[in-house]
Amino acid sequence: MVLQMISSKTRMKMRQAALALWANPLHRKKQSQAIKGGCAKDDFKQYCSERVKRQWLDPAFRKMRSEKAKELWTNADFRKHMSRTISAWATDQWANNAPYRHNRIQEYKRRWANPIFKAKMMTKFHHPLYKDRHREQAKRLWSDPSYREKTVRAIMKATLRRPTKPEVILNKSLESIYPGEFVYNGNNAGVVLGKCIPAFVNINGKKQVIDLFGCYWHCCKVCGYKDRQQRRSKDNARLKSLHELGWNSLVIWEHELTDILKLKNKLQRFIQTDFEDDQRD
Repeated sequence: MVLQMISSKTRMKMRQAALALWANPLHRKKQSQAIKGGCAKDDFKQYCSERVKRQWLDPAFRKMRSEKAKELWTNADFRKHMSRTISAWATDQWANNAPYRHNRIQEYKRRWANPIFKAKMMTKFHHPLYKDRHREQAKRLWSDPSYREKTVRAIMKATLRRPTKPEVILNKSLESIYPGEFVYNGNNAGVVLGKCIPAFVNINGKKQVIDLFGCYWHCCKVCGYKDRQQRRSKDNARLKSLHELGWNSLVIWEHELTDILKLKNKLQRFIQTDFEDDQRD
């Protein structure tokens, strides 16, 4: 009622005076501390909550807020600022606020239990524009060596990979002919070479690595497995990348573990030379 009695010219002067005050950092800091002190009181919080609820019951107020939000969201700088602010807050809450994390997990489970929501999200995930956007984002992140190494280490740690039975057999054979020459690297990803985590790494000065390929997963020709999803070309690219980094690599196939004598002879030939021996059956 009081504002309606003030002329538009006077309101403009009041607004300009307020903006001039707000441009002063000391004034902003003082006002911020005063607001924080008032917001810390339970009665003030309750008053603000009830006031917002009363306002939100008014359709005209909701429409006004919606239009204002749409207007602000058309500003790219505003969108970027809000996205960073919300992301930083959510990341902090997820890392340090256990109740928040628990509530979010329960909320996700509740939503995904709804068939309508699940179908809607799956449609979104399979949309070509959504796929392209996330593919480009993943490529941009993966091009950062520090991010790539951090991600690979996190994945290896999360899966709690331990030496498999074939890896144990290969490790025993290595230790029997050259004790202390190689160390198992798959458990904690101690050495990451580009995008590769070799199974065994030489720790006595030679840039040598040994990989153990499962016959099924790596589509062994000797065992009669067909090449699935260009598995062999991916493995060849892996060996090529190791070579470009200056590492000599040896591939041991799972079926070769059945003949320990031949296995040891192959290991000896590789270890005694500095030439690459990446023979593939």
